[in-house]
Amino acid sequence: MKTLSKLITAILIGLSVGITACEKEGPAGPAGPPGPQGEQGIPGDKGEKGDKGDKGDKGAKGDKGDKGDKGDKGDKGTANVVSSDWIGYEINATNTDRLKIMRYTFPNNVLSAVNTTSISRFLSDGGLLILYGKNFGSGNFNMFPYTHSNVEYSWAGGSMAVTSENAILIRIRSTDATDLTEYEYAAARGNAFRYVLIPAGVKLTGSAQRASDIDWSRLSYAEVRHLLDLQD
Repeated sequence: MKTLSKLITAILIGLSVGITACEKEGPAGPAGPPGPQGEQGIPGDKGEKGDKGDKGDKGAKGDKGDKGDKGDKGDKGTANVVSSDWIGYEINATNTDRLKIMRYTFPNNVLSAVNTTSISRFLSDGGLLILYGKNFGSGNFNMFPYTHSNVEYSWAGGSMAVTSENAILIRIRSTDATDLTEYEYAAARGNAFRYVLIPAGVKLTGSAQRASDIDWSRLSYAEVRHLLDLQD
């Protein structure tokens, strides 16, 4: 009887193991449909701002460029008036014991500054050409023509002749039949002249008076400098 009971128990245990094995080894069933999407979660808190980065190093300084050439010195003047610097005499036309003549040709840039093509055209159109001279041993400035000691200083020219339309002649002449000396004409001794060009119709700065209406010979050099703003 006990043997039968043990046999039945063994049979039951074997059936149980077989059923369990069948359950484990069976094919997987089809996947079920996806469930509904869940609600979106609450956004997280914003993180703290990061620290500012360090400033980069300054770049190296570039090489300094070459200095440009200095421009030519311009002629002085104001309100369309053009004046030269002091010009030393250069005896290049006539050179005798008692007469020295310098031929002076006006540069093109000076003629352009007073809107003319030649000094002769400038004068024929009513422009004014005024010359002043200074001499060795004298602090005075004199308007041409003038006499200093026993020497006369004068100018002529500006004619329409082709040979002189852009030039004037400056004459230094002994007035007492004695020979001229370097103290009376040499540039190295401080003898020199300067010119002022005033176009026709020009009015003085700050005045309604025209330059052509003024008797310049009655004015001192200091007065002319003030009226025309000349610079020595």
